[in-house]
Amino acid sequence: MKVVNPYTCDCQALVVTYELRRRGYDLMARPALMYQFDDTELSQGFAVMMHAPNLIWYDPIIKTPPDILPLESIDELALRCQLGERYHLMFDTPFSTHIINVERDQELGFMAYDPAGGSFAPAEVFFSRPLAPNLCYQDLISNLRYYRVDHCEIFPKLAELLTMRRQDLPDLRAFSPLKCWGD
Repeated sequence: MKVVNPYTCDCQALVVTYELRRRGYDLMARPALMYQFDDTELSQGFAVMMHAPNLIWYDPIIKTPPDILPLESIDELALRCQLGERYHLMFDTPFSTHIINVERDQELGFMAYDPAGGSFAPAEVFFSRPLAPNLCYQDLISNLRYYRVDHCEIFPKLAELLTMRRQDLPDLRAFSPLKCWGD
């Protein structure tokens, strides 16, 4: 079993926390080790949310979650993303489904931020990172899809499942090591 950092296996919670921090909330993502619920209904709801991360958000005007839309390429999203807009970009890798934050900034342009890996760079640079000779990050991703979040509200009770106030951070040594899927 490989022991991993509990903040690198939970991209869904990390992108939600990042968006809420952008809105001024002093929150942290819950470490993945803390997702052990005694309530079966809560546990099932959490599992659905992890596979459909758009369900934590809702459009305040039409009261529905943002639609997850397919993309042909990162360039397609770069063309759609307007100044000040923020999106969650989902894609499949050979290992799992991953989700990151993307946005258009007036000074920096179209940017990608992966809170699980700490990478923040122009999207073109982010996705063309070399992983091995003749192989870059974008060669490993497929099934691109996205949804917009900057104009959405969040369901507070669902956000509490994924985030916590900074002062409530537990002593992670009290938890057993985490085994990520695929390890």
